[in-house]
Amino acid sequence: MLKETNQPIGMCGITKRDFLEYPDLGFAFLDEFTGNGYAFEITAKMCQQLLLSQSTISLITNNHNLASIKLAHKLQFQFVKTYYELHFLADISVFILSNNKKSLTINI
Repeated sequence: MLKETNQPIGMCGITKRDFLEYPDLGFAFLDEFTGNGYAFEITAKMCQQLLLSQSTISLITNNHNLASIKLAHKLQFQFVKTYYELHFLADISVFILSNNKKSLTINI
């Protein structure tokens, strides 16, 4: 939600998918609120909180979603693989972020 107006702008959450080894960070924003840094702001905070209780989290995206792939890299997720996922009927890229680094810092 936008602080100024309490208007919903999108969502961010975590889910455990049967076909992924680690919990999956997901996000989606209304078109008029993309490109403003909101996705990075909320997902960076979410990652910091999640990695307090999870050793590794995943992020998946459609191979054609360049904005989400760019965000995954900005959040320091590491690319794992690309494969065809029957659940989505599409090629997806899988990324992971692990807290096994001595000092994981995501600059917000």
